[in-house]
Amino acid sequence: MEKMSNDIYQPPTSDVTLDTPLKGSAVKGILFGALIDILGSLLLSIIVSFVLGIYLAMQKIPAEEIVNRLQHVGTTSFTGITTTGLGLLISALAGYVCARKSITNIYRNTTILSVISCSFGLIISYGAYSPIEFVVLSILTIGAMFLGTYLWHRKSRNA
Repeated sequence: MEKMSNDIYQPPTSDVTLDTPLKGSAVKGILFGALIDILGSLLLSIIVSFVLGIYLAMQKIPAEEIVNRLQHVGTTSFTGITTTGLGLLISALAGYVCARKSITNIYRNTTILSVISCSFGLIISYGAYSPIEFVVLSILTIGAMFLGTYLWHRKSRNA
């Protein structure tokens, strides 16, 4: 560090370099985000199916009817809306983790994550939703991921 100058018209000098460079990995961010979104959504659907199956069995509904109801849960039913809401929370967490692991180019990486997640959703649920339902659910998922990314970005700026 340099000594201060005795010249009162010169600003003091200081070392403004960062001690540690920012470390982040786009691949890790996208990978962890995708794993959280895909595995979290699959786990959520298993848990909801299990709980709903037990609930329906307690009401003495025949097994064939329980299987039928589990295979045809409507997106506008209470179960469908609740599951969608919880799935969106998982997607927001995935966007947050993607941004946290990436550190740089977070919105680009979240876009890639969104494409991966929506593509996987299309493959897994092909035929289960109408095209309109799929587009709406995809838009909600993308919005949730970008909300998670925004929340990390806002938090990291204030830190």
